Amino acid sequence: MNELSRNENPGTLEAGKFPRFYEAIRAAHAHGMIVLSAEGQITSITPEAARLLDLPAIAAPGLPASSLPAPILELISRLNASGNPILNCAVRLPSSQSPRATLNASAFPLPCCGQRGAILIIEDLEAVRSLEHHLQRLDRLADIGTLAASMAHEIKNALVAGRTFIDLLLEKNCEMELAGVVKREIGRIDAIVSRMLKYAGDHNREFMPLRVHEVLEHSLRLAQPQLDGKKIGLERSFLAAADLVDGNENELEQAVMNLVLNALEAMAPGGVLAISTSLDNDSEPAMTGGQPPAPRIQIRIRDTGPGIDSDKLDRVFTPFFTTKPEGTGLGLAITQRIVQEHAGTIRVESELNRGTQFCITLPLFDGSGLTG
Repeated sequence: MNELSRNENPGTLEAGKFPRFYEAIRAAHAHGMIVLSAEGQITSITPEAARLLDLPAIAAPGLPASSLPAPILELISRLNASGNPILNCAVRLPSSQSPRATLNASAFPLPCCGQRGAILIIEDLEAVRSLEHHLQRLDRLADIGTLAASMAHEIKNALVAGRTFIDLLLEKNCEMELAGVVKREIGRIDAIVSRMLKYAGDHNREFMPLRVHEVLEHSLRLAQPQLDGKKIGLERSFLAAADLVDGNENELEQAVMNLVLNALEAMAPGGVLAISTSLDNDSEPAMTGGQPPAPRIQIRIRDTGPGIDSDKLDRVFTPFFTTKPEGTGLGLAITQRIVQEHAGTIRVESELNRGTQFCITLPLFDGSGLTG
């Protein structure tokens, strides 16, 4: 190609006569390019083009053009018949040729020394559409975020009067068990709204010693209507002798509720939700400088739902990745962030038709000798 660009013979390429051709060459690095000789042989092919057409990148040069898929051969025939460039033509390949079977193809005649070859530029149209879809989704989420911040401001203003009234009402009915739950939930709403207003900037979280078992029990009380509504069985096994951690109660509750609600959504009526805790002291001494490993508590949340495909399992914590048609793909990403901000880890295990288990590990507070 360099020799062609330097050759000044009338029969060779001239940039002024083929502006679109040269523009396409500049784009070929990012896409796929195939050069065909006048004799109908592949003389050059980029790795991306070989990947899209399922051809061996090393062995492809020298192969006849007939090695290309039929829709590409049809495009070449149209180019040879007209002699004019063909731009941005949608080409659908047989499914066996490529996992992404829709391509955007352009073909250009390649005149040289009185003969004519061809250059093909191809790109993955499905990947382009997917990128556009994700960009549009990000734009929508950004708009929703702006709207949510405005709504949070108004909700917080309204909560001032509502919370005052409820506090007065609860003072007269403080003996009712529901009173404590209502007061706690109003406080949680206020904290969540405040967090939304501060989300874009720095904010100080209030961490304090709290008991994991109490967080789990409260989360299960909140989820009880859904458990009853779907006739989901509940198995709890809180075996951790110590459950005191340093954390933010609202955030840990949000993380647990995200996992519990996901489990309930995944299961059909008659399923089983299992929540358990245990102490984890399995850290290797090498990881702790030869000192005894710091005690940690493990929380396991397991469902009997359909499970998650293995090819999707490593993406469940990725922001905006979701298997739900109406999902935002943020629930598990937020849960992971909360766990990490509490110096913990979270992992997922799943088998198709066998269910899914999430395991959260958190370091115990220094005063963990106290038992729950």
